[in-house]
Amino acid sequence: MRRHITAVAATGILVAATAVLLWPMDVLTVRALRFVSGAMAVVPVTPGSDVRIHYRHSVERTPVEGRFEVDPSRGLVAVQTRFTSNGSGLPNTAVARMHREGDWFVVDEQRRPVQPLRFYLQSVNRTRLTINGRDVDLSSFRSGNLLGIRVEHIGHWRWWRWQFTGKGWNNKEW
Repeated sequence: MRRHITAVAATGILVAATAVLLWPMDVLTVRALRFVSGAMAVVPVTPGSDVRIHYRHSVERTPVEGRFEVDPSRGLVAVQTRFTSNGSGLPNTAVARMHREGDWFVVDEQRRPVQPLRFYLQSVNRTRLTINGRDVDLSSFRSGNLLGIRVEHIGHWRWWRWQFTGKGWNNKEW
C-alpha cells in the first residue's frame, strides 16, 4: 500500500512539473540578425509591459526615445516617438500626430504593430533598451549588427533552458 501511495505521488509530481514546464509565457527576445543567430537577450513580459529604446540620433546628436508596449494579440506595438530636435531623419512629416511636452517633440504612433522591430546597433548612438524601467544589456552585441526585437510565446522550459545554458531557439518568423 505504501509503495502504491509513493508511486501515485511521484506520478502526480511528474505530471505537475511537466505541466509547469510546458505552460506558455510571453518573452521579449532580442536577436542579432546579421552576424550571429539565436536569442541573445530574453526578458519575460506581460500585456502592457513598457518597452523603450533610447539612443542618440547619429546626425542631430540629440536624444530620441521610442516607446512601445506589449499587446496580447499583436505583439509589440509602437506608442510614441520622442525627440528634442526636429531635423534630418526625424519624423517631422507626422505634424497632425505631433505635440510638444516641454523640450520634447512627441509623435503619437497610434499603437501600430512593429513586430519584429529591427534596427542597427551603432556604438555612436549609445543605444539602451529598457523593459518596465529595467535596462537590458546590449553590450554583447557587436556594433553594426542588425538587431530584431519581438514578443514570443514560449513554454517555460525554453525560458529555463535559456537561463541555465544560454541556448536560445530558432524562430522562423524573423
